[in-house]
Amino acid sequence: ICKGGKNVHDAWTLSNGNILVAGGNQVAEYTRKGKRVWRYRPRNQTGGAVFSCQRLANGNTVVGENSTARVLELDASGNIVFEMGVPFETSDKHHRMRMVRKLENGNYLVCHSGDQRVREYRPDGSIAWEIEVGALAFAAVRTAEGNTVISTLRHLTEYTAGGDIVWQLSVDELPVRTQNMTGFQMLPDGTFLVGCYGAYANGGVAGIFQVNREKEMLWYFSKPRGDGSMMGVQFDNPQWSAEAGEVLR
Repeated sequence: ICKGGKNVHDAWTLSNGNILVAGGNQVAEYTRKGKRVWRYRPRNQTGGAVFSCQRLANGNTVVGENSTARVLELDASGNIVFEMGVPFETSDKHHRMRMVRKLENGNYLVCHSGDQRVREYRPDGSIAWEIEVGALAFAAVRTAEGNTVISTLRHLTEYTAGGDIVWQLSVDELPVRTQNMTGFQMLPDGTFLVGCYGAYANGGVAGIFQVNREKEMLWYFSKPRGDGSMMGVQFDNPQWSAEAGEVLR
């Protein structure tokens, strides 16, 4: 769990057991004891410099640099080995781009949060696919079937390649109050693990939750006095204790 108090937007458990996180001013890898072993800190810190990261099988790290609207790949030494600038229209420097993911086909899926759209870019910068979502585009995941699931704060929506909606979850459909669905993980069983920004405002109780395709909330985590926002979420060890919060099963 990476808390919004440190402005962490993206989080991964790596195969070596370390944690890779992207929080406004840097991307960093930490051991379980909190020792930092790798870092990339953009020179340009405008608008919250970097919100997205992804470790690739070859050891490189994909970085979505909001401040400069660039998609980067860095090697283990921190050298930039790939760079692609992407266009944006918003005047809000905080919302040029959010989540970025490199796809199996070698393209890059980019959330342009302020422009309220998601684009798939080829490495040469040309657009392979795009969709307007009508709200702040935070995170996007490509499914094995070729659909794209996108979080837009109030909704989690699955689109076909042709732009048709085949599934959608609204925060209003959940059995307990929450808001601002941001980072999410699509699990192997087809369910979703969802993190929420500012979840506990306005009487909200679910900071993280797991939901299935039938829109049933399988469990939720709640600790309003200890956690502010949990935007980057990922299942690590399912044998965790629920003593710190409330869980719905």
